[in-house]
Amino acid sequence: MKKIMPVFKKRWKLILVILIALGIALTIFLTFSQPNKKTETVTVKKGTLVQNVVASGQIKAKESVDLKFSTASKLIWLGVKKGDTVKRYQAVATLDRAQLEKNLKQKLLDYMGERWDFEQARADKNVKTDRLNDYTLTDAEKRIIEKAQFTLDRSVLDVEISDLALKQSVLYSPIEGTVTDIGDLVVGTQLSPTDITTKIIRIVNFSTLYFEAKVSEMDYGRINTGQNAYISIDAFAGKEYPAVVAYIGKEGIKSSGGSVNILTELTLEPFFDAIVPGLSGEAKITTSKKDNVFIIPKETLLTEKEKQYVEVMKGDKPVKKEVKIGLTASDEVEIVSGLSEGDLIIVPSVK
Repeated sequence: MKKIMPVFKKRWKLILVILIALGIALTIFLTFSQPNKKTETVTVKKGTLVQNVVASGQIKAKESVDLKFSTASKLIWLGVKKGDTVKRYQAVATLDRAQLEKNLKQKLLDYMGERWDFEQARADKNVKTDRLNDYTLTDAEKRIIEKAQFTLDRSVLDVEISDLALKQSVLYSPIEGTVTDIGDLVVGTQLSPTDITTKIIRIVNFSTLYFEAKVSEMDYGRINTGQNAYISIDAFAGKEYPAVVAYIGKEGIKSSGGSVNILTELTLEPFFDAIVPGLSGEAKITTSKKDNVFIIPKETLLTEKEKQYVEVMKGDKPVKKEVKIGLTASDEVEIVSGLSEGDLIIVPSVK
């Protein structure tokens, strides 16, 4: 037993030495097997910094009308088709005026009959004015005369409606523009009451197109009329169209999500034929621009105790340097002081 203990102690020491050696070797291996991470840097340069407000929106037309008839009748003439250009006050469609004239004559005859009944009801009771309380009449007699008055008034209204329908039997375009829809109208068909509400002739003046942007209330104070902008349309990826802020809304519009937007109109300069009402897109409004200023990526800017600084390479070591910033864009920032042209600043690694 006494011989076994010294042997065990010697083996334990040997095992301990081997484990320590393995640990050191593993540490060295892991250290030198890691790839060298190269410090990413950017060079401070002078350039142009642009600050933008970005807002989504839609192409709309200031002059766009939907023409429809006010009464059901037979369509006897349709003078336009899709794509046609029309002038202001040009006739585009006509209903059967003969049928409408007959309706008007019938309403006039009905009116004459109601007028006769009304006058007879008053004559029977020797009533000559509208002040029925000045006459000795029973309640039943008053109701008879009042009912005759109501019926007469209704017949007058029917005549006015029929006369208006006759006058509106011809549709005229109040604007110049292009016909974009004729509502499946077919000459010779009888338009039903449902047809006159659904079958319309739409005319759009494409020279009055504009982009209506929904500017966030957070950006409202940064936009002004006359500012330049670029419009990108979802349907034309990669293309931008120059525009100018023409009008800024005077009230906030609350969205279903609770955010508040201000509707802002931008005119396209010049107009592009490919753009049509209803297209969605995005406006990039230039709110500020500075030329020949020091610019660095926003991601290189660090903040500590309400101060901004960057890490500048001095030789092979980074040195923290406080900076003063100016104009801020979406991904870049102006440096007013603290850096010089050509300085190498470190881009913080994403952990």
